[in-house]
Amino acid sequence: MKMLCEFIPSSLKENREWLTAYLHSLSEPMDSWAEDNLDKCTIFSVIDRGTHIGFIGAQGQTLWFFYVDARYLWSAQDIFEEAVKSLDIKNVYLRTSDQLLVSLVMDWEFDKEKGAYFFQDGFQIERPDLSFDNIDFTQATLADLPYIQQETNNFFDESDIASGTIFMLRTGEELLGCGISVLSRYHVGYASIGMVTCAKYRQQGVGKYILWSLKEWCYDQGLKPLAGCWYYNTLSRKTLESAGLVTRARGLKAILREKEIVPERTGNPPGELV
Repeated sequence: MKMLCEFIPSSLKENREWLTAYLHSLSEPMDSWAEDNLDKCTIFSVIDRGTHIGFIGAQGQTLWFFYVDARYLWSAQDIFEEAVKSLDIKNVYLRTSDQLLVSLVMDWEFDKEKGAYFFQDGFQIERPDLSFDNIDFTQATLADLPYIQQETNNFFDESDIASGTIFMLRTGEELLGCGISVLSRYHVGYASIGMVTCAKYRQQGVGKYILWSLKEWCYDQGLKPLAGCWYYNTLSRKTLESAGLVTRARGLKAILREKEIVPERTGNPPGELV
């Protein structure tokens, strides 16, 4: 039986039950970048003959999130196809930790644009050595903002400092770089970490030291660190891996072309005995 669903503009609050189920379905937590994109999405409730069975999150013609109740997974392919047509979806941003959405897109012909690496902590490392004296890693205050912006080319703004998420690594009064730790809004017990090294101190182990310090801070707070970087930012990836973070998940944009039409039949693949 082919389904014919409605996709009604709604909110995450109206989809709280399905959002919780969706988060539990992921093979690893979302980092802060994915969470930010969830918050930016227009949310649609998936309605089947008056029954609320899931939700979709989209930004314009790009679908980011898709979830239906397990009792309706038998029709997920049809629901997804209906959503693509009804909402005029041209692209899907995939995180490979989202098994259902990845599987649904695999039914289609598509072009891909590689987007991101997503990291979790793999192992703790010893405190890295730095060739600087009087190393100090402290939380930034609003009084530090002008200096931080000057040395990091305005990488952070006032709201970042005010939220208490920015840390400074200094040698004496000289800024080597900054770290950031953002508490997850959707996954209890996790925080996303990242860093920026001041230009004149790059390739000297500063980034690794900042990440090590952020990891230690997270564990002291009872948090597990997450991270991410652009797929083609090879230096960031190497720095993250040097600090003991490992990547199992990727992000990519699937540019949809068409869905393969599979005729009804039975049997095995060519060459396999029945």
